[in-house]
Amino acid sequence: MDLERVFEKQRRLIEQYETEYKLPEMLGTDRQRPWARIIRREFLAELLPQVLDATKGLPAEQAQAVYGSLDRLRAENRAKPWIEVIRPHQGGAIEFLLSLPAAEAAAAKKAQEEANATKSRQKKSRQAIRDIKLAGDFEDQHGLPLIVGEGLSVRQENFGRRCRYWLMKDMFADEINGIRGLLERHVRAATWINAFQSGQTIRDMIRLDRESDAQAAMLSRHAT
Repeated sequence: MDLERVFEKQRRLIEQYETEYKLPEMLGTDRQRPWARIIRREFLAELLPQVLDATKGLPAEQAQAVYGSLDRLRAENRAKPWIEVIRPHQGGAIEFLLSLPAAEAAAAKKAQEEANATKSRQKKSRQAIRDIKLAGDFEDQHGLPLIVGEGLSVRQENFGRRCRYWLMKDMFADEINGIRGLLERHVRAATWINAFQSGQTIRDMIRLDRESDAQAAMLSRHAT
C-alpha cells in the first residue's frame, strides 16, 4: 500500500474531519502518522453516528462508562494503538466501543495488581537489605560461624543468614554460647532456610540435633 499517495488523496477530507471534531495531532513515525490518521477518520466516521442509538437502552452508569471510553478513544493521539488495536475492529466499531469499558476496567485492575506486586517486591527488597545488616551485626556481636555451602548463590547465602538471625535473634548470649556445637555443625544455608520455612524454632533444632546425636551413638555402639 502506497500510504503517502492514499493519504494525499484524502488529506483535505481528513484535515477537515480532524478540525471539526477537534482531534489531537497524531504522534508516531513518518509512516505511522498518515496511516493512523486515515484509520482514525474512517473508524470515527463509522462509530459516531451509531453511539446515540447504541446507548439509548443502557442503564445510566453503563452509558456514562461508554461515553467515557469514547472520550478517551477520541483523545488517543498515538499512531500505534490506532494501527495495531483499533484497525482490526473497522466494520465493528460500535461493538468495539461497547466492549471498551469492561476491557479498560480489566486493564486498570491488572495494572493496579502489577503496581501492588512491584511495591510488595520493593518493600521485601528493602526489608531484606535491613535484615541482612541486622544479621551481620548479630553475627559480629556473637561471633557466629559463616554460612557457607558448595554451589550456593549469594542470594541463598544471605537468605540462610537471615533465617538463622530470625530463629536466634531473641536468644541471650549465654544461650547462644550453649549451642556453639550446633552452630559449628550447621553452617549450610539450606539447613537454616528449611528450618525457618518449616516453622521450626531454635529449640526444635536443638532437640532434633540431640536426637540425631543419640541415634548416631546408638548405631555406633551396635556396630562395635
